[in-house]
Amino acid sequence: MPDRLVRLVRTSGAGDHRSVNDWLTRAPRWQLGLVMGLCCGLGTGFGIAVIAGDGWADAVPGLVGAGVGGFIVGATLLHGQIRRRTEAVAGLPAADRRAAERAFLRGPVPEDPETRAAAYALTQNALAEQRRRRVVGVVGSLVIVAMLVNLAVQASPWWWVGVAATLGLLVYGWFVLPRRLRRRADLLRP
Repeated sequence: MPDRLVRLVRTSGAGDHRSVNDWLTRAPRWQLGLVMGLCCGLGTGFGIAVIAGDGWADAVPGLVGAGVGGFIVGATLLHGQIRRRTEAVAGLPAADRRAAERAFLRGPVPEDPETRAAAYALTQNALAEQRRRRVVGVVGSLVIVAMLVNLAVQASPWWWVGVAATLGLLVYGWFVLPRRLRRRADLLRP
């Protein structure tokens, strides 16, 4: 396994994300969970230890908690979402698959009927994912906003930036993205 990872890193040069994307589409649950857990855990640990200046000893609980949470999210939500996207473009050649992935959000409508149908399927998939996680996303965002407001009031006014960013993402995910996806689906409809 480590040799395969080293080859993956060596073969994917700057701007060449195909190897990583291909790996993501075939990776089993535990690998996605491990990657997501490592990224979340190390990012949180770095944030607590270095950015907040609390030291690595105080960062261990956050590192472990975020790592476990990231593992769970990667092994469940991310794995399912990647699998459903992969099924939507199954059977297309790599160039057409990339064209469909580009076209499902932006750019000109593909001329090829198969690529257009795959882009439409990706758009429908994205709408279904958004509807499936809408309530959980709003509740999670509101919990994060509440924590950030608490930090802004008690610790530092800089946390209001986080409140604004989280509310902006909430508005984007609740209003802008679904409308944009529906408009794109209307354009791509076969």
